[in-house]
Amino acid sequence: MHIYLDESGDLGFSKRASRYFVAGFVIPYDRLMLETTMKRILKRLHETGRYAKEASELKFGDSSPYVRAKVLQELAAKEVDIGCIILRKDKTKESLRDKKNILYNYTVVHHLISNVLPSYDPQDELQIMIDKSLSREARKAFDSYLSDKISWIWKAVLHRSETLDQTRMRVSHVDSGSCPCIQAADFVAGATRRKYESGDGRYYEVMASKIKYFIMPW
Repeated sequence: MHIYLDESGDLGFSKRASRYFVAGFVIPYDRLMLETTMKRILKRLHETGRYAKEASELKFGDSSPYVRAKVLQELAAKEVDIGCIILRKDKTKESLRDKKNILYNYTVVHHLISNVLPSYDPQDELQIMIDKSLSREARKAFDSYLSDKISWIWKAVLHRSETLDQTRMRVSHVDSGSCPCIQAADFVAGATRRKYESGDGRYYEVMASKIKYFIMPW
């Protein structure tokens, strides 16, 4: 199981901060297929002049309406499961608003693992790939919280008797420019936040049929 994760929005609470924070994730049935698809889309967009040739990766925020729709159409046509974690920040507990690492881990890690772990086969590998945007401290906290959360949910929530070999589980913080599948997750996150932040759901609807995990904390 390969999970690719990216976010849109911020976890600030100032007047200028986003109203929503969204984590989007993609679980492809065939990782190489999704990588090839994303690379092919970028190549064709370069060839047709629809995307800046100096841009080495696809980003929802830098894309035209055509590119956004095209990428999400291609993604929805593949064998993938899509997930969205949508945090409406005005519903966030006051006690967590100045503790971004804790808020991030609870919002993203807790809900991600709680939803995907029930379908995990302990004989398989579990790899989570996330954009290298977190600080070093936040990455360490993410990794530690993830390991603890997996063990707790497996035993206390799912009551699974199989031994869970965490050496078969890995989290990697990588540059999205080198990981086309994280770029796909960026489009999921961007389309979802646009729907909730501004009410523009045209891109979200393109991928809606493939959304398996829809999560709204609080």
